[in-house]
Amino acid sequence: MYTDLCDVQPRSTTDQAYGSKETYGAVVTDVRCRYAEKQMRGLNGITNEWLTTTVSLLLVPYSSDIDEGAKVSNIRLGDGTVIDGNYQVDAGALNRRGRMHRHRSLRLKRVS
Repeated sequence: MYTDLCDVQPRSTTDQAYGSKETYGAVVTDVRCRYAEKQMRGLNGITNEWLTTTVSLLLVPYSSDIDEGAKVSNIRLGDGTVIDGNYQVDAGALNRRGRMHRHRSLRLKRVS
């Protein structure tokens, strides 16, 4: 099921006297995953135009330690294609469980 590989840099917070600061740990390479893009169409009620939105998803094993805010880069698909760009885990790392599924769905947003 996990035919792709990616590099993940987990996020952590450190408490300081004036607040907390986000820091990133060491890069974990060759994390098994599955990358998918989904396009959704919707009608804008104000301009009466169709809008197309592309959502990037990353499926990882249930036991992986990837949470919201982690950086994902260097995504390599099973056929050898490399997806350029850096991503950040945007919306919740949802646990998917069922009879045949044991993975986590991560929604990605592109960052510079």
